[in-house]
Amino acid sequence: MSEDTGAAMAAVRFHDALGLAIRTRGLSLERLRAHLAARGITVSTATLSYWQTGRRQPERHDSIEALIALEGVLRVPAGSLIALLPPPRPRGRPPADQAPGAPVLDLWPLDELPRLATYLRMPEYQTLRYVAVDDHVEFDADGVERALKTRQVMRATAPTRHYFDISWVEHPDPEMPETTFRGASLVDRRWDPESGYLVCKLEFDHELPPGETIIVDQTTRFHSHGRALQHTRAFWAPVSTFIAQATFDQSLRPRRCFSVHAPNHADPLEDLRELTVNSHGQVHTVFTNASVGVWGMRWEW
Repeated sequence: MSEDTGAAMAAVRFHDALGLAIRTRGLSLERLRAHLAARGITVSTATLSYWQTGRRQPERHDSIEALIALEGVLRVPAGSLIALLPPPRPRGRPPADQAPGAPVLDLWPLDELPRLATYLRMPEYQTLRYVAVDDHVEFDADGVERALKTRQVMRATAPTRHYFDISWVEHPDPEMPETTFRGASLVDRRWDPESGYLVCKLEFDHELPPGETIIVDQTTRFHSHGRALQHTRAFWAPVSTFIAQATFDQSLRPRRCFSVHAPNHADPLEDLRELTVNSHGQVHTVFTNASVGVWGMRWEW
């Protein structure tokens, strides 16, 4: 490592210094994970990404041991990253009235998502809890996902003015999906055409006090290619009712369709039961009291 790089690291916060060291070394998070694994250290790429973006920091004994090994992999002076660690954060999850459920990004494969979320200043926990969600996705004659219409009924668990919506396109084109909202105003959004993530920051016309409900209607029109194989939604907190509907073009309907569940998007979907596509090309499934995780449908063409 050059003297200039070392001096720059010493003048920044831990996660900034870690990011600089990673960029200087020129290794992907997956390669870093593999280097650590070769040294007998198990750290997920998700954890490395959280450290790099400042969403979390090494605190436990095993995390500090991993950071010591990581300094060796990154070829930075021993102790240079550890010296930048801030005091340990309060243990455990935030109080239920401030941040319910699971950390939002824990449910998604990371890729570029933490960068998008950090740019929009998305908090680790949402302060809204779903009451009911109704998704209706439409497909064209090529089996390509063209539009998604969603109604979300949510209840504030703390004073809330903003909401962050995460969408994923299975076969994204470079052009950003078109999104319109009713019940909230679009403040900003970030699109990554490589991974297919779209993150929207929404603002309500007044601050919601704890316990107040709100309904947000959303229409998303996709620019995509390739036959879609699923429609799922990730819930960071239990939801009373989730309805997933799909309408296929009459000229191309799936052979089989299943309701599915997974703990998060990184795990394979588990088939729950087979669904019937009716003569109009429509199929739906209803989940009640769905737990934290990923729920929806998949199909076979």
